[in-house]
Amino acid sequence: MIPVMIVEDEFLVRVGLKSLIDWNACGFYIAADASNGQEGLALYEKYHPYLIITDIRMSPVSGLEMMDEIRKLDSEVKFIIISAYNDFAYAQQAIRYGVELYLCKSTFKNDDLTAILPKIKASYPDTRQTETSDSELSFQNFSDVFTDASDTGSLEKYLKQHHLADCPKMVIAVRHDRHNHNSINQNLYHNIILNILKRCQIPCQLFKKDDFILCLLDASDAEKVHSIARELHKTLLNYTKQACYFGISAPFTRPALRLYRAVNEACLTCNEFIFDKSVHIRDFTGSSTSICYSCQPCGNAANNANMEIKAERLMSSVFSFRKEESEAIIREIIFSCTNYRSLEKSVFTILLSFIEYDNSSMVSALMERELKKDDLDRIASSLLEWIYALPFNTMAVSNSNEYVETVIAYIKSHLSENLSIQSLADMIHLSPNYLGKVFYQKTGSFLNNYITGCRMNKACELLRSTDLPVNTIGIMIGISNPHYFSKLFRDTIGCSPSKYRIAPPAS
Repeated sequence: MIPVMIVEDEFLVRVGLKSLIDWNACGFYIAADASNGQEGLALYEKYHPYLIITDIRMSPVSGLEMMDEIRKLDSEVKFIIISAYNDFAYAQQAIRYGVELYLCKSTFKNDDLTAILPKIKASYPDTRQTETSDSELSFQNFSDVFTDASDTGSLEKYLKQHHLADCPKMVIAVRHDRHNHNSINQNLYHNIILNILKRCQIPCQLFKKDDFILCLLDASDAEKVHSIARELHKTLLNYTKQACYFGISAPFTRPALRLYRAVNEACLTCNEFIFDKSVHIRDFTGSSTSICYSCQPCGNAANNANMEIKAERLMSSVFSFRKEESEAIIREIIFSCTNYRSLEKSVFTILLSFIEYDNSSMVSALMERELKKDDLDRIASSLLEWIYALPFNTMAVSNSNEYVETVIAYIKSHLSENLSIQSLADMIHLSPNYLGKVFYQKTGSFLNNYITGCRMNKACELLRSTDLPVNTIGIMIGISNPHYFSKLFRDTIGCSPSKYRIAPPAS
């Protein structure tokens, strides 16, 4: 990977250059960034970047002055200028330093910059040595860094390495509005947050966790942390023009016991805004704009019983095809939630009541889908739509005998074919779960067991009445693997196919 340094006095332009280009995919990484030529010279001495992207007019040291000094030290380094001044005099001076590209801020596009990167990459000397910036390491997943909650030794070692061991700590969770997920660049959030925290000189580490950015930081000055969160929110909102939300954990000092809990607290409080959209920053500890959880909420047993009653009412209305009543019950359940924990529980209960009729989904995936909606109304509408799209709503119970008889007739006449439950269900336009349930109710047998029984009965008939090879008989009943056929026959009949042919057991 080839190291890059960006020198630009406009903060948001600097962040944009770092975030809006996939540097890693091009074979580069951002080793450092500076706000003027003086900082750029100091960082060059430390990181020796091969590519430097710089503005011209900066104070106290301009981009041209910085380039002059660096070129005296390094004849290989490459320069790209991105300036607001499209002036020939500046371009003339830049040419003396071997500038690869001169772009005007008002007109350049990302493609203009990325187009020249392959040429620069091809010229990179294999022998050139660089050091990686500690502050610009790859944006890591929280679960990749902290893989084992019980490994307190590694956790303490990590915190010491990053100057976070001997201080109170907090976790800030940040996320964008999930409704606009596709239009947000998470790396942009990361770089803006990182730059502001660096400027404030607070020890911190950033991580990804699902659609959250987590910031573990020194909370010795709690008021300063909240002030930084407000500044972050204002900057992100101004830059992206889209809503973003912050959750702040309670402070903690013993990371072995509290880090994972603090992450959970921050993420939960970050999600709480859906109950009050006027709030964008929440503090788990209980400020006027926060919701504070207790381990055992009052009336928990009563709430559980009430939820079960509502779920039964919902199922009754759905199975009776009373859609308006079903919608009213779902909205009653969802809008009675007072915090994110109760919302999670309510959504889970509704999904669990009907999941057996959805063969293509898992509860966990459906939970994640529903809870990523930042609006209670959208969650309620989505749940109603999912329930009424399930296949039991397209089939009357009185037709179940006809469906079972159709399946049985098809099985008996197509034993050599694929008889998976999915294929049989597709044939009569039902869900596999519903077909299996109806089949058991009408026959007393599980569908797979019934198919196996029919195949073994046919195999016995062929073994008694023909001289066909055992392998051929297996193929004729839809089991092409001879070892599996022999095992299944033995498990079902009690002896091998060859022994059965010689001496069939007495019936």
